[in-house]
Amino acid sequence: MLAAGMFAMASSSLAVDPNHAASMAESRELFSSQVRGILMEHCVSCHGGEKTKSGFDLSSRERLMKGGDYGEAIVLGDGKGSFFYQVVAHLEEGMEMPPKKPKLPAADIAAIARWIDLGAAYDKPLVDQAKDPNLPMTVSDADRDYWAYAPLAKPKPPKSDDASLGSIDRFIAAGYREKELVPAPELPKEQLIRRAHFDLVGLPPTPAEIKAFVKNEDPKAYEALIDDLLSRPGYGERWGRHWLDVARFAESHGFEHDYDRKHAYHYRDFVIRALNAGMPYDQFVSWQIAGDELAPEDPEAMKATGFLGAGVYPTQITINEAERIRYDALDDMVATMGSAMLATTIGCARCHDHKYDPIPERDYYELVSAFTTTVRSEVDIELEPVDEVALKDHQQKLAALNGQMRRYRSDEAPAKLAAWLTQHQDGTADARPQWTVLSGEAVSAGGAKFERQDDGSLLATGANPDFDTYTLTAELPFKGVRAIRIEALAHESLVKGGPGRASNGNFALSNVKVLSGGNPLQLVNPRASFNQNPVLHVTKTTDDDPKSAWAIDPQFGKDHAAVYEVMNPGAAEGPLTITLKFGNNRKHSIGRFRVAVSQQKEAGLPPEKQEQDPALLAATKLLDLAKQDGNQDQLLEAYLPLDPQWTALLAKVEAHQKAQPRAKTEKVMVCSEGYKPMRHHTSNGKKIPDFYKQSYYLLRGDPAQKDGEASQGFLKVLMRDGPDRWITPKGEARTSMRRTGVAKWLTDTEYGAGHLLARVMANRMWYHHFGRGIVDTPNDFGFQASKPTHPELLEHLATELIAGGWQLKPLHKQIMMSRTYRLGASSNGDNLQLDPANRFWWKRDARRLEAEVIRDNALAVSGLLDRRMFGPGSLNQGMPRRSIYFFVKRSRMIPMMQAYDWPDSLTSMGRRAVTTTASQALVFINSPEVRRMAEHFAKTLEKEKDPIAAAVYRAMGRHVSESERETMNRFLERQAESYDGDRKRALIDLCQMLLASNEMIYVQ
Repeated sequence: MLAAGMFAMASSSLAVDPNHAASMAESRELFSSQVRGILMEHCVSCHGGEKTKSGFDLSSRERLMKGGDYGEAIVLGDGKGSFFYQVVAHLEEGMEMPPKKPKLPAADIAAIARWIDLGAAYDKPLVDQAKDPNLPMTVSDADRDYWAYAPLAKPKPPKSDDASLGSIDRFIAAGYREKELVPAPELPKEQLIRRAHFDLVGLPPTPAEIKAFVKNEDPKAYEALIDDLLSRPGYGERWGRHWLDVARFAESHGFEHDYDRKHAYHYRDFVIRALNAGMPYDQFVSWQIAGDELAPEDPEAMKATGFLGAGVYPTQITINEAERIRYDALDDMVATMGSAMLATTIGCARCHDHKYDPIPERDYYELVSAFTTTVRSEVDIELEPVDEVALKDHQQKLAALNGQMRRYRSDEAPAKLAAWLTQHQDGTADARPQWTVLSGEAVSAGGAKFERQDDGSLLATGANPDFDTYTLTAELPFKGVRAIRIEALAHESLVKGGPGRASNGNFALSNVKVLSGGNPLQLVNPRASFNQNPVLHVTKTTDDDPKSAWAIDPQFGKDHAAVYEVMNPGAAEGPLTITLKFGNNRKHSIGRFRVAVSQQKEAGLPPEKQEQDPALLAATKLLDLAKQDGNQDQLLEAYLPLDPQWTALLAKVEAHQKAQPRAKTEKVMVCSEGYKPMRHHTSNGKKIPDFYKQSYYLLRGDPAQKDGEASQGFLKVLMRDGPDRWITPKGEARTSMRRTGVAKWLTDTEYGAGHLLARVMANRMWYHHFGRGIVDTPNDFGFQASKPTHPELLEHLATELIAGGWQLKPLHKQIMMSRTYRLGASSNGDNLQLDPANRFWWKRDARRLEAEVIRDNALAVSGLLDRRMFGPGSLNQGMPRRSIYFFVKRSRMIPMMQAYDWPDSLTSMGRRAVTTTASQALVFINSPEVRRMAEHFAKTLEKEKDPIAAAVYRAMGRHVSESERETMNRFLERQAESYDGDRKRALIDLCQMLLASNEMIYVQ
């Protein structure tokens, strides 16, 4: 009776006893495998539901515990002392059960006794099974008492005689005492700083940082190191990658066509920024579920919803499969949320009640209903608001410029109009603005020679390199250059008459640059007499892309011209330098060219379009008005476009207006409601819906077998109150607000799932710091999961996380400040025999770094690492940025990353595989990217007095040993000999060998 009383007290207070939780899990498993079948076959017909002889009902655990007419039937923890056991074991004369039948087999009776000893747990009510095996599961208090689902306990750290031990070490030390283990000595400082750097920022410490840390005798030096690393931008990049694994982040849809999601990278950037900024973890989670509802005006909250849409989705579907695929998308959202945030395999309940965990199928669909109308969309979001101070300053300057124009129009322009009319009263022959041909010197970077022609053009002769740059220098004929014309002219000496030097007479002008007295002139509004196509167009000559260009195929043997307006004519006050680059195609430079300038913005369109010349048209219109005795205002309006000073003022106003401070707006992929959905490839019109307005309970997950509309709900095993506590009314909101209810439930530590949310994250942090979690299945805390090796420590860490305002950085620091974290890798025979798997963390095993860190480490050591953050990713394996900025295309993964177990991004991955394969070594032996790193690494060592020592210290963070030095010297001599004495090439080989070494991919 004492045992039963103790158990009842534990249940009513909902306290967590890890031993009890473990026994209940074993009891439930025994019930599922043996006891249920025994009771169903021999007992329920008389003691279940409507039939309850002697008032004794076995249909559910709650009714079993009530007993019957003969009193209490079960004494929890005392199987053989329980009345129920005694009657089935035929120990109560006249009360033998089942009546008038032989006694149950001894194995069955023993199973019942063991089941009661462990807690008499049920997996589901028997009466429901007796009526219909497909009836929904119910969730009991016993289910809620399972160690993962129970409320957080607040265990006190075990007592210790060592006052220097913190709370984490005291929990761990209790295990040492229990198993009689002796912890390994602490790691030397040279290795400790590398461990800390790789753990927190994923990059190696520099030689200077290592030397400073080793020499620093301050007892708080290590704590200062951790604080510094946690404040670095690399922290978000390192730990953000861990989260992207569980979020199954990718930037393409997957499946056969695998179309890109060009704006999905904003979610990755949100994760990095949030972690660096110290965003509380409950907010971090909430925004990923419902950021668009919780903080719709915050761009980061909108980006965060990319979590829901990061999974795979087919883009080529038919109307017949549309509804099934929509339920697949909803399942992906809910299942990933469950695995990533709750380490619960919610998706297993899609077609039936969960086979192992207390998740009824109906709970699954009630949770799914919150995401019913949530879809991926690409929306323009204001990422940075306009700078109000800068805007006000801009408006004041604009008002001043407009005032100048008004004064010029009223005070000076009338006199200039009269002068112009006097000058051109006989006609328009001289009204058209004139071009001034530049007559300076030209130089070819590729060695071509230029012969000046009578018309001022230059004919290229001699060398015709694959790619070339022409530079023309000339005196400035006048100030205020408003237009520049570059002509490509035909000539009989060129193939097909040119005007290009290519084998077909074409050219490909990549870029045009103009300097005046060293000041760049801004070229805008390029126009040409002919463009080959929209790609090889004159507009490509001002985009700074060496591979885009203007070309004229098939109009060979003809003259062509391109005209550019100058946006800043005031900068034209000194000698001109015109640079023409040809980098698009081999041997595609211009064969004969001429450059001219004008003071008129609209000066001289190409000859073929002179009939449309705005300057000529304006002059003609003005003269016609003068002949017709037009009034002064009409004449002035017609004249102003021809007045250089007026057009210069107008250009200033236009340029100033274009420079108006504006909010920074970008297109972002979000998951929300009410925006235009990203269309499927085969969605023609509205035939294939992007979503359905209702979600239904489905029999066996089949959309054709609907069983009523699913109302919003949550997982009952993680509820200690009704759903109304979290369900949020829509009100005036743009969205349904249903996901807000999910976010509230997820983070509610008292009545909802918040206690499990904290346990899961605390375990993930321990896993990434130590290489193994307290629970070894970080994505699954269910009944089939690994049990915690140190359950009280897990409770402590989760409690600390919540008590600290869900801040992750303080928990990192607490873990890393522990002696357990700082242990070395040495071992002894007794420890290996007592705990061969190191389950009690008496030492630290060497860990292979992840793919990203292996590559980033090599880039950093070689000196090639580009630390630019954020923005679109790249599929170029030679990209020098950190590996988190690779574009994650599901059908085209980065080979080097795949070799080192990069996740496939198809499903949430809580724990990466760690393999050892021959292809990994081949990456470092044969990769051109690694060779390029080795070349740069060697180049940085050329000025070192002792390049071998410098190379080893930079790569390994330690001094080279004498035996290593001898070996490396012999290696250098052999390699140099094979390269005909070229010691530089030998040094490159040595650097590549160091980059490929185990110490570069493993950390102590």
